[in-house]
Amino acid sequence: MKRWLLLTAVLLLMSMGTAAYAAEGEAKSMTHGEVLVELGLINGTNEGLQEDREINRAQMIAIVNRLSEREGDKPFAPPAVPTFSDVPKTHWAYADIEKAYANGVTTGIGQGKFGVGNKITHQQAVTLLARTAGYEIDYANAVEEGWELGIWLDADKPATANLYRSDVFELMVSTLALSIDEEEELYFFHLIPSISQEHRDWLMSDANIYLYNPMMQDFVYEPIADSYSGDDEGYAEASRRQFVYTTEVAKVLELYKGAREEAAFDAFFKRASGGKTSIALPYEWSSFELDGEWGEFGYYGSTRAELTADGVFAGTIEATEGNDYLEAETLSVWQYGTVTVDGKKVTPYYVLMELPLGFEDDFEFYELFVLVDDQGVYKAAAVGSHGDGVYVRK
Repeated sequence: MKRWLLLTAVLLLMSMGTAAYAAEGEAKSMTHGEVLVELGLINGTNEGLQEDREINRAQMIAIVNRLSEREGDKPFAPPAVPTFSDVPKTHWAYADIEKAYANGVTTGIGQGKFGVGNKITHQQAVTLLARTAGYEIDYANAVEEGWELGIWLDADKPATANLYRSDVFELMVSTLALSIDEEEELYFFHLIPSISQEHRDWLMSDANIYLYNPMMQDFVYEPIADSYSGDDEGYAEASRRQFVYTTEVAKVLELYKGAREEAAFDAFFKRASGGKTSIALPYEWSSFELDGEWGEFGYYGSTRAELTADGVFAGTIEATEGNDYLEAETLSVWQYGTVTVDGKKVTPYYVLMELPLGFEDDFEFYELFVLVDDQGVYKAAAVGSHGDGVYVRK
């Protein structure tokens, strides 16, 4: 499995047979299928969701493909010659099955067959969903590895058991909402490409959003409002700065849309550094909260850090509450298509990093959104636990 997906303890945010959803001030119970309908990921049939019926492999693939669809994707062009002998071009799921094969989600059941009419098993469903979400998984141990990732059923079903539609919907919801429960602090992987604020608040609960997600959907980021109205001048300044800085970050992240591909760090660094041995990315940030997990706080400062050719982002953090040291290691780099910002043509890069927290095997993600032009880094947004901010080349 990919290094950045090796999470020590993965629990479901929603693991029960039904989920509570607040709508217009009233809480109601929803099945997992109804959750997916609310999110616009499935439509059901003319006879409803039919959650008490079994589901075959072709139907499963058609549903799974919905998880990786996103607005702006080019329509998939299926091949002229079928990959599987039991899925002719005239089959209703031909394009879906060929797309899943092209994306590495399925390889069929062997001997050139897909098993188009076979019922989907627990083992197969977890494998398809994990691969769709970007995880590498061992098919022989898919149910066990799925449990470790957070893709699991509340009911205990054997790997070879045929699943009902309700089971598949439950697995889909768990794939969309993966979390780590580390001392009751929830980290939420947001895998949904387009979702309303109401739904996002419901799914997130008290979770902290990591902007990166394995399914490579659009990033979710919103400025933090200037909400302090008290008499403490330090808090007032921290709240004001936090709004200013997070607004700047949001403008950068708006550019991260459309197709993207994984890039080699060396190639990125060569472009971004302009031939230098390191990239200086100083930025200012602020952090303010009145009712957070750590109580009330408000402080601000600056980070003076450099990204080096070996993938380390290190430097000092200077703050009104004291100083600290930052050292994060690059895990992966993703490149987006060229866009125009401030009259300049830039290439957006996303750099995911791991930041050790000083405890054994404990870390958090640190993220850089870097806009590169022909001179190197023009602008970069940094997102981390101490505060978010933007570097702009002078």
